[in-house]
Amino acid sequence: MNKKLLILIFVVSITLGGCGLFDRETPIKSVSLATDWTWQGVYAAYPVAKAEGYYEEEGIDITIDRGYGSGDTITKVAAGVYDFGVADFGVLIQFNSENPTEALTAVAIMWDYSPLTILTLTNRGIETPQDLVGRELAAPAGSASRIMFPAFAQAVGIDPDSVSWNSVSPELRETMLVEGDVDATAPFLDAIITLQGLGIDPDEIKAFHYPEYGLEIYGLALITRPEIINEQPDVVSGVVRATIRGWIHTIADPDNAIEVLKQVDPLIDEQVERARLDLVLERLIITPWVIEHGFGAADPVRIEAHIDAAYEAMNLEIRPDPATLFTSEFLPPLDDRRIP
Repeated sequence: MNKKLLILIFVVSITLGGCGLFDRETPIKSVSLATDWTWQGVYAAYPVAKAEGYYEEEGIDITIDRGYGSGDTITKVAAGVYDFGVADFGVLIQFNSENPTEALTAVAIMWDYSPLTILTLTNRGIETPQDLVGRELAAPAGSASRIMFPAFAQAVGIDPDSVSWNSVSPELRETMLVEGDVDATAPFLDAIITLQGLGIDPDEIKAFHYPEYGLEIYGLALITRPEIINEQPDVVSGVVRATIRGWIHTIADPDNAIEVLKQVDPLIDEQVERARLDLVLERLIITPWVIEHGFGAADPVRIEAHIDAAYEAMNLEIRPDPATLFTSEFLPPLDDRRIP
């Protein structure tokens, strides 16, 4: 073959390849992620990871948005609105059971202990979970504490249908409790800080934290779709690695994390959000398991227990496969996941 023809073939192949015509698959480098709630200190790690360039170092251009409840975030990830999401593991179990053909997978555990809680005030006369019977609770329809309430109700021996629900936005939930419009709320544990920010004395707050009532369940997890796992494993590994770096940075320098969050949402109260972050780090994230096994890992025994709790309490028809619910294959080495 003559030299000019060889050169022509080479140039054409490079040009067409650059246009993607010879690519069997175009890698996903621009990805989107939604948290499960509004911008608060406990979500600072994600904008921190972006601001520090951790995603960029993985070759990933990421868009990060606030969420509107775990149920909403899971639905949007399943529908392809977002590539990744941060959502409650129990809500993920329910979704996978009810939507087996759209099942999602958690690729890292963000919060080792569940934050699910019922909050009330001492002037409501609710001293024990059993006193919730006949009361009105406020929570968004898609909030994890509300969705997993049947599991909590079963654990404490009350009928899940013995309470009524007032569907409200997250911004109104604790305000309604303070103003006496409802008897209790179903938020995350860190809503204690929200109540204090509304002028409530800590001694006046009563919290029924789900894990303290026998529910060995996980909190928030990083989730994605199977097709992204199968088709773009490098992207999944990059997002997991960068996100974990964001959390470790946040744990090492929480003041800086709140400063970064302030750039995302100038309306936050830095003092309140720092207190919220401290509470979650201390009680839900920096646990003995995480100290030993590193950030992002999960105990297979607890995964099974969490599935059982959700399956039985919510009368799920299909028991999700643990292998579908969580995979550790994208976690970086242990030394890269250790808490400082």
